Amino acid sequence: MKKKFVRVMLFGALTLTVSTVVTSCKDYDDDIKGLQEQVDKITSTSPVSTEDMKSAVEKAKQDLQTQLNDLSARVENPDGENFERKNRCIGTSFGRCYR
Repeated sequence: MKKKFVRVMLFGALTLTVSTVVTSCKDYDDDIKGLQEQVDKITSTSPVSTEDMKSAVEKAKQDLQTQLNDLSARVENPDGENFERKNRCIGTSFGRCYR
């Protein structure tokens, strides 16, 4: 009786394990295909062109160079009465002027 009970329990555990493994496997091809389509869509419809990015970087570079020159002039001429210009924009962001 004990042997039969142990065999039934072992067979039941084996059956449960195999059925769990078989039913838990999933085909991920559809998920991968969906993600690849999203990536392709993002890369093909880039809202900013390379030229726009380059011009924005160049403008930022020029603005930073102007600020660097102004600060260098302040260091060279600490009294700076002639250097200080009122109502001058130091930087801009979204059409706003920062002083």
